[in-house]
Amino acid sequence: MTGFNIYEVQKAVTTALKDNSTLTGMLGNGANGIRDNVASAKGLIFPYLAYTDIQAEPLDTTSGQGSIIYLTITAFTKTGNKKEASDIMREVHTSLHRADLTVTGFGYARSRWDGFSTIMQEDVNADMFSGIIRVKITLGV
Repeated sequence: MTGFNIYEVQKAVTTALKDNSTLTGMLGNGANGIRDNVASAKGLIFPYLAYTDIQAEPLDTTSGQGSIIYLTITAFTKTGNKKEASDIMREVHTSLHRADLTVTGFGYARSRWDGFSTIMQEDVNADMFSGIIRVKITLGV
């Protein structure tokens, strides 16, 4: 029941994101603009969010097992500037920083913001920007 259950963590994070109506109002497809990966976002209206990296490490103690999960969420925008990506990442931060999540199999799941950046996707399209936020989620029994 350690970090190998990252799908349950992603489900909990998705629920927290979808519960933020300001965030979903910013996405081209509303709550459906939060995607499992970039490939599943084909055909979506910009902007949208995708999970772009998930890492897990053990956090075992003498009293039980736990995990630290690092989840990277990327906002893909096409406005030609960083503002839209930054605004979306602000709402992701609002949804997930110091948030208590409900993750099946764990007594507690606490998330916090762990880093943020915006980049221009010059190799793809000059008007595409990405906002990237990394969230650390601590799971325990």
